[in-house]
Amino acid sequence: MNFTLRPARAEDCDWLLALRTATMREYVEQTWGFWDEAAQRARFHDPLERANMHVIVAGGRDAGLLHVERNAGGVFLANIQIEPDLQNRGLGTAVIRRLLAEAQASGAPVRLEVLTVNRAARELYERLGFVVSAETETLTGMIWRPA
Repeated sequence: MNFTLRPARAEDCDWLLALRTATMREYVEQTWGFWDEAAQRARFHDPLERANMHVIVAGGRDAGLLHVERNAGGVFLANIQIEPDLQNRGLGTAVIRRLLAEAQASGAPVRLEVLTVNRAARELYERLGFVVSAETETLTGMIWRPA
């Protein structure tokens, strides 16, 4: 699936919050028992937090969020969220595969954490070659290493 990335801007904050609510609220409530709207909103209004976020654009529309942090130790896939009506069409897979290709070229591992209750996301990451590196009751850490 074709897509582009553009930096997340302050004017995207309401849309990013709506996307996060649509894609993550159920899992957050299952995990911690509540959803803190103010804390979620604050993440998108913080320019430092938003600096590593990109809006995924596909089919001429804003389709998702990619939040990646890079450092000397590798790449951390902090979040990928796809609009619910665009899920299960290959967009998330395409975005992650591009990230893995970039990591492969630089020899960097890619790490992530997924909420333990989000089985579908974990299965996606496993299909893409991630393996479990740590597990708690709430989070599963995973890593992908370049060949």
